[in-house]
Amino acid sequence: MSSAGTTFNHDHRAETPDGAQQLPMLDVLRRDPRDGDAADGATRHFWAPS
Repeated sequence: MSSAGTTFNHDHRAETPDGAQQLPMLDVLRRDPRDGDAADGATRHFWAPS
């Protein structure tokens, strides 16, 4: 997957304000199970800039 040509890196604070350098970050995609309390089978996106 590539973020080229999108605002993903900027939106998730994964690059400098001028867009010159990408910064380390972590993305995790997790699919909730369909069974259990408040579970809907949705995919959740968690991220953290370092």
